[in-house]
Amino acid sequence: MDLNHSDIDRVTEITSNGYSSISGSIATDEVNKLLSRGWKLLKIYTTCYDHVIAPQQQTIHYVLGINEYTHQANED
Repeated sequence: MDLNHSDIDRVTEITSNGYSSISGSIATDEVNKLLSRGWKLLKIYTTCYDHVIAPQQQTIHYVLGINEYTHQANED
């Protein structure tokens, strides 16, 4: 799938320390809030501290972007 991000003016990244943690819930709420304001979800990826020592220590990254015109219109 080829995505065109030429209309994206601002990018933000929200991270959480796992799906079932408190930070996961806070991150999900923040992502949903931005999506409702016109932000686009560009990417979701995970990182892991160490797959052998601490496989449960996974960080989830949500990358979102928005066009400045859309952002300004939703702020009014």
